[in-house]
Amino acid sequence: MIPFPKARQRPGSSFKVSYLSETLLRDGRALESDKLIAVVRYGAGLDPLPIACPVASVALPAFSQETPVEVWTSTTPVTVENRNGIRYAFNGQTLFGVLEVEESDPVSLDALTCDVYKIILHLLEEEGYPHLLRMWNYIQDINEDQNGLERYRLFCLGRHNAFVKLGSEFERTLPAASTAGTREAGMTVYFIASREPGTPFENPRQVSAYRYPPKYGPRSPSFSRAMVKHWGTQSHFFLAGTASIIGHETRHAGDVERQLTETLHNIRALLKYTAESEGVDFQADAVESLFKVYIRRAEDFPLVRQILVRELGETTPILYLRGDICRSDLLVEVEGIYVA
Repeated sequence: MIPFPKARQRPGSSFKVSYLSETLLRDGRALESDKLIAVVRYGAGLDPLPIACPVASVALPAFSQETPVEVWTSTTPVTVENRNGIRYAFNGQTLFGVLEVEESDPVSLDALTCDVYKIILHLLEEEGYPHLLRMWNYIQDINEDQNGLERYRLFCLGRHNAFVKLGSEFERTLPAASTAGTREAGMTVYFIASREPGTPFENPRQVSAYRYPPKYGPRSPSFSRAMVKHWGTQSHFFLAGTASIIGHETRHAGDVERQLTETLHNIRALLKYTAESEGVDFQADAVESLFKVYIRRAEDFPLVRQILVRELGETTPILYLRGDICRSDLLVEVEGIYVA
């Protein structure tokens, strides 16, 4: 069982992540506006929010009557800026940015992705937050073909071409990441970076994504399975999008229950390995955690929820989203953040 949060707090981190109702967010008395780092909203046709911080709009519907809003808040006042299409906020320790772009013919997705990532990397270097910790990528029709290649593979090609500019050792510092598919046009990328580096981790049950064989595309996916960042007395464990992959192969095609069970085995193995290597046991010492789950088929939601509530606990914040996953044979993917 993956533990759920305990009722204690420790100082140290410069930010907190919560799932809140949009009604509460719109109530100006509920949050200190000068300490909002960012807001991530899910769904289509969303009305604008009257807030100054970066807002990411992700066109994935949630399996709930009122879609929760992902809210990032700072322990200190933040500065909000807008440059080269990136809306971002920073507080001296971390920088959170959002970039939303449209696709246009004849630009291929790999070229667009490369440009997006170059813009992000350039901004972070200029602002003094050069260390990416976690990235979220949402692209249209992720499993469809474009110019004879699956769009996710084109995305991976473009991302790699941007990261390789960092030097031959770039794979040793890759952020944790997720990439999911929407049914609406455009690309949304949001990310968190820091002044000092975190520590990336790989899963002993899996081949590192950046070492996948050529059958998965011209360039392997450029991300780490997890990123650990220490902030004084507190630490974050950023879990990348995790699915039913052993080695580099998908397991249990067509069976969502077995895929989710395998996914949970992968998460446990990664947490155990991190504890042994880093000296922080996020399973035992988590003061809080939250999760995001991508489900390909709507009919699988009740079973997925039943399993995760049993494994994670009734009180653990879990956001369930209807979305496509990076491989067409994957039915469910889990990501999360632990704080210890």
